[in-house]
Amino acid sequence: MYVKNGRLSEANNAFSEIMRPNSTSWNTLISGYCKAGLIDEAVSLFHRIPKPNVVSWNCLISGFVDKGSPRALEYLVKMQREGLVLDGFTPPCGIKACSFGGLLPMGKQLHCCVINSGLESSPFVVSALIDMYSNCSSLSDAADLFCQEKPSFHNSVAVWNSMLSGYLINEENEAALGLLLQMYQSGLCFDSYTLSGALKICVNLVNLRVGLQVHGLVVIYGYELDYIVGSILVDLHANVGNIKDAYKLFHRLPNEDIIAFSASLGWGKQIHGLCVKKGYESEPVTATGLVDMYVKCGEIDNGVVLFDGMLERDVVSWTGIIVGFGQNGRVKEAIRYFQEIINSGVEPNEVTFLGLLSGCRHSGLLEEARSILESMKSEYGLEPYLEHYYCVVDLLGQAGRFQEVKELINKMPLEPNKTIWMSLLTACGTHKNTGLVTVIAEKLLKAYPEDTSVYTSLSNVYASIGMWDRLSEMREAAKKLGAKESGMSWIEIA
Repeated sequence: MYVKNGRLSEANNAFSEIMRPNSTSWNTLISGYCKAGLIDEAVSLFHRIPKPNVVSWNCLISGFVDKGSPRALEYLVKMQREGLVLDGFTPPCGIKACSFGGLLPMGKQLHCCVINSGLESSPFVVSALIDMYSNCSSLSDAADLFCQEKPSFHNSVAVWNSMLSGYLINEENEAALGLLLQMYQSGLCFDSYTLSGALKICVNLVNLRVGLQVHGLVVIYGYELDYIVGSILVDLHANVGNIKDAYKLFHRLPNEDIIAFSASLGWGKQIHGLCVKKGYESEPVTATGLVDMYVKCGEIDNGVVLFDGMLERDVVSWTGIIVGFGQNGRVKEAIRYFQEIINSGVEPNEVTFLGLLSGCRHSGLLEEARSILESMKSEYGLEPYLEHYYCVVDLLGQAGRFQEVKELINKMPLEPNKTIWMSLLTACGTHKNTGLVTVIAEKLLKAYPEDTSVYTSLSNVYASIGMWDRLSEMREAAKKLGAKESGMSWIEIA
């Protein structure tokens, strides 16, 4: 309870009173210190443990990784010298440390450890390895690893996304485009990360023709109003001179912010310079807008510098930086800043929690997301919206935990919307849950009988799980509504 509420000193005092603390208690407190950014305290506590287990080492190593500290590798080596057997959580942390440190030789050694430990079948491990090789400018190794994996392993979208990110980092746009086509032809359902990457390829290549096809997929998958995907769409149309369409897209975004106005980081920095020149940088509203711009452009560290220098921070300011961490895959830092907002006395709002939950969804942190959703109402008196429930439903669906999805939906005070049903539909296709597909199809077709995206999505899922009779029915129904046959326009890319 104390750790969850950021009251770590009280937690430590209570913990010290326990005569024989079990390993779970030690590990919980170490994890709490790390999440709060108190890494030195976590190290001190770790060295007080009579006999640290694998989880204890993992908690500390993960804390170093989240802080960007090379000490993660130091403790990984110590862990191996202790003769402990690595679990599926340890290698990704060490590999990530090599990734941001540019330590290719050490990364290759960890790759060998992964193989020797029999952990090469884990999608999280392989994704981490691909990221490491890509960030260490060893794209050929990343591509070799990706191509050597078993075909069945490629049902993990995260692995494909890692390879796509590797190509983009190394400016191999044509190769990224080819990989994107392979993903589509393999029947994989794109997520917001995939679609963002696809649009970035089109921006880099100034290819509106392919961009319009990706735009179609954005609509089909329901991400058109996602502010990251939507902002890149604005950027694409603006770069090719389609100012009218860019303007229309911008005004459809739920959050009209500075990144969408500029459609590029360069313009945003010029606006920042103008604010400094005019003396507006210290004004809370201006500073919040600039932080928002930087984090949404992926320049999270610049955003943090601005945020930390703000003299006044309201809930909007705090929420902006928390959302930024979540969007940039640094969800544990988002959780740490959430603890800081609580300690500062500022009350979080629904948007703050949505930023946390979205970050957890993109990072696959199911248990953290469930805890955050539960605390939203029980500890802070805020009623979750459908968007909050969607994050947890999506995570449960990705994990194939459909019974828990059913229980959560039954507890919801609101009826599930199209986004939730479509998310579950994708999960059913991934996990071959034909029974639930039928139930979801009935609900979607009843609620959205003239929505062509519903028929297209159902067709894709029916095809992926071999329900050919239903696939034919959907295609016929879609044709009557005037929908284009799925996949036809993508043939032109090859």
